[in-house]
Amino acid sequence: MMMSNRDRKKGPDRRGLLNKEENKMFKLITAWELQQRTDTELCALFQKVSQEIAKAEPGSEDHRNACGSLENIKRAIHTRRAPRPKPPGF
Repeated sequence: MMMSNRDRKKGPDRRGLLNKEENKMFKLITAWELQQRTDTELCALFQKVSQEIAKAEPGSEDHRNACGSLENIKRAIHTRRAPRPKPPGF
């Protein structure tokens, strides 16, 4: 059986092609991953994740992951900006 162009656009099960952007799960960003980022990257990531929280359905896995990621980003920024104690003798 030959498929027409119209049938191909619907996908093999004929329900329609999935929109990759809509079905992409938000991944929890770990503290280890954030250590590799610059201050500028952390600030940009903070903004992006804040926007993702606004888009996500409250209580959903995406929303929980975004909230956890935002908390990790806040900690990473705070840790870098916090004054470090000087070693004895300085």
